[in-house]
Amino acid sequence: MVTHDLRRATLRRTIARLDRTNAALKIRIDRVGWLRLAIFLIGLLVTVVAFFAAGAPLFWLSGILTVVSFGGAVGYYRWLSGWGVRYASLRAIKAAHAARMDRAWDDLPPAQSDSTHPLAVDLDLTGARSLLRLLDATTSVEGSERLLAWLLDSEPELATIEKRAKLVAELRTLPLFLDRLRVNAARANGGTGRWRARGLLTWFDLDPETSYVRWLCVLIPLALVNLVLLATSPVLWGVGYVIYMGIYFTKTRSLSELSNKAMTAQAFLRQLSAIFGTLELWRYVEGSTLESLCVPFKGAGRPSIALRRIGWLVTAVSFTHNQFTWLIVNSIVPWDMIFGEIMRRERMRLSKTLHGWLDAWFELEASGSLATFGYLNPAYAFPDLHADAGEPTFAARSLTHPLIPVTVSVANNVTIAEPGVLILITGSNMAGKSTFLRTLGLNLCLAYAGAPVAAASLRAGVFRVFTSIRVSDSVTDGFSYFYAEVRRLKALLTALEADDERPLFFLIDEIFRGTNNRERLIGSRSYINALTGRNGLGVISTHDLELVALADTNAQVQNFHFREDVIDRQMVFDYLFRPGPCPTTNALRIMQLEGLPIEAEAGIPNE
Repeated sequence: MVTHDLRRATLRRTIARLDRTNAALKIRIDRVGWLRLAIFLIGLLVTVVAFFAAGAPLFWLSGILTVVSFGGAVGYYRWLSGWGVRYASLRAIKAAHAARMDRAWDDLPPAQSDSTHPLAVDLDLTGARSLLRLLDATTSVEGSERLLAWLLDSEPELATIEKRAKLVAELRTLPLFLDRLRVNAARANGGTGRWRARGLLTWFDLDPETSYVRWLCVLIPLALVNLVLLATSPVLWGVGYVIYMGIYFTKTRSLSELSNKAMTAQAFLRQLSAIFGTLELWRYVEGSTLESLCVPFKGAGRPSIALRRIGWLVTAVSFTHNQFTWLIVNSIVPWDMIFGEIMRRERMRLSKTLHGWLDAWFELEASGSLATFGYLNPAYAFPDLHADAGEPTFAARSLTHPLIPVTVSVANNVTIAEPGVLILITGSNMAGKSTFLRTLGLNLCLAYAGAPVAAASLRAGVFRVFTSIRVSDSVTDGFSYFYAEVRRLKALLTALEADDERPLFFLIDEIFRGTNNRERLIGSRSYINALTGRNGLGVISTHDLELVALADTNAQVQNFHFREDVIDRQMVFDYLFRPGPCPTTNALRIMQLEGLPIEAEAGIPNE
């Protein structure tokens, strides 16, 4: 079985090999660059000498040899430079993979998205040290946005998850395919950042221009008549020419930017063709989910064929860029209008196809990021999700926090047998309560996105997910922290009461922390009792040890805790999830260790 350390060592060796290849390739590129210059200068000198000293035959021979040699050197230089870009892009991709394995945040590509969605804020789904930044290996803005949408889906559907997970599982075994796709995307974009499809879609999604067929039916016969009149009756030709050009100028104003728009579209499609070339040529496993996804890139409608058509049309349209050429050609035949009509039809035909290509690519980008996450973490398992009410609701073995480095993360086993159960977590400050809540939430987000989870195994139902962890006040809206928390917890109750067969999985950190001890205790007891026995399950953390007594009167409240030890006057935490109420507290101990005055009556022993 491949371990994390073995995969990391293999990745490091690959990066070292790419460094050596890039260094050798750079030396060769520099040498060819100097050779190119030498060929030009020496060839020029020999050609000039031949012209004055050896006559025309040697002059032409030396000139031709210089041009051919210089052209060959330029071509070889560009070929080497292209490989240099490929290897540099691949090295950057591999380095980002290594940073993901180590959770080396400073070495990861910058975060691309942010969100104010409660799940994103509470569970660190976006931001500088977030799940999205760890996962996001996409090369397109839209692919990254799709990945975030999957992570933020708080009301998942089992069929959608299973289909997506099947694709991710296939891609997990194809790391070279994914890296090749990313390298081609980086090359196509010139290494200037993420590819953005909106620029291309802006033109393709415009309302169709007015058809020119009716006017072409008038202008083409008129142009033919004018050609006959030019040879037989110049006077009548002049009249016909004025009529022809008058109609033409009136009806072709909307074609004035046709060439620029077409050339812009061609540039985008050329980039897409470089990306989609991998998808067109890849040999798919017959009947695989990947093959089904990539059907748009096969057959007569594949991107390379469409690009050739667009290229031909752009060449035809740009033929009349010169004003003199435009006047001559369009005086004889309505050239711009003919190709404007062809381009209009091609744009309408290609618009639907283009959306299919891009949708498949964005799906592949987002799924590929999840697959890479699984590949880089070989110990992570795909969850076993179900919709069977008779099965355990949530059972995880060796569950860890996916944002904490694998080498230091602490694994815990968690089981919630049935809906209606609430786990109450007590424990000291810094013991791991909040981190544990995020561990549960983040792994559910991974599971519902279709990704492997940070666990040896996870069997769970399909839940709606609700969190109240990082509630903040809002000065501009006039909300205090406590009022904001109350609103959030009210929304949780509303979600719990919704008519939905999927149970609500909720996570609440430090319930009612924004009020005094007495009111917090009374409110927490009432609220916890209101949550139990319903179509939901969840975990609540609290500092109020008095709340553990709820388990004595409510069988659906279960106590668990995290604890700490004091060793050599230092707080030591093992972050293990244990059954029962917490037997220790550490607030006064932390105050004492930091030198704050503590009354003798507090009963803290001196060490």
